[in-house]
Amino acid sequence: MEVHAMARKIGNSWGILIPREVASRLGIGERTRLHVDMRVLPELKDLKGTFKTRKSIATLMKEIDKGWD
Repeated sequence: MEVHAMARKIGNSWGILIPREVASRLGIGERTRLHVDMRVLPELKDLKGTFKTRKSIATLMKEIDKGWD
């Protein structure tokens, strides 16, 4: 199961909280041993790249607007 969480300062350490519904679903209790695979998710503003298309900006905007109808 994959869960996204925010790190929080707990004393002199950092920790994450497991949502209650996730803990219940997985049967996690007070002394349950877990394996946690961590990686930092990039902020949206830090993602960079180029989107290449042959469509004009006006055509792309019309396609986006169709989704709001």
